[in-house]
Amino acid sequence: MKAKGISLFVGLITWLSMGCGPVGPPKNGFHVVVLGSSTAAGVGPAHPHQGWAFQFEHYLKQQDERFHLSNLAQPGYLSYQLMPTGYIPPVGRPWPDPQHNLTRALQLKPNAIILNLPSNDTDAGFSLDEQLHNLRSLADQASKRGIKVWVTTTQPRAFNPEKVALQEQLRDSIFVNFGDYAIDFWSGLDDCAGWPLEEYDSGDGTHLNADAHRIMFDRVREKVSTPVH
Repeated sequence: MKAKGISLFVGLITWLSMGCGPVGPPKNGFHVVVLGSSTAAGVGPAHPHQGWAFQFEHYLKQQDERFHLSNLAQPGYLSYQLMPTGYIPPVGRPWPDPQHNLTRALQLKPNAIILNLPSNDTDAGFSLDEQLHNLRSLADQASKRGIKVWVTTTQPRAFNPEKVALQEQLRDSIFVNFGDYAIDFWSGLDDCAGWPLEEYDSGDGTHLNADAHRIMFDRVREKVSTPVH
């Protein structure tokens, strides 16, 4: 397990040193911003570039060189840290991070935003109502500016039965609330207990491996509309 953690850390440092972090919007074309936590940041596969967001960035470039993705995701992040700058969270909840939140995303003038918050809120003990409230708030504020927002579901994680049930409830609520703008990151990746299937577990019971990220990329590609669709 320690060796796996070192491998993931080295991979992230390599990615950052390559200059592949968030940059400004292109002058023309189609621009997607990703907000989220470790899964969107590429944790789980042996190399971050196998992550679904990095695969989607490559796919966009294949469609048109003017298409672009800015990835603001940060490992360990919670929905409150993505809330807009100036938002005052309830007592005991983290404050927004102005470098990786909705306000920063809007400054990049995207055409679309993808929210990927798989399980950290549940792990932190946040209720279904507050998680859903934060997702709705983020999506609504972007939508009012004419930006399309896709929201990924929760993902399987090796939780106790109570937290698995909350993950499943939030998953279903995301489908209901976001309809065609919900992206399924659960179906086919979980076992009967709501944990990751062994063949998709990176080894820590939390993050999914490269094979799972390929499936998630395919689902993002199928859902997120670009000008060439």
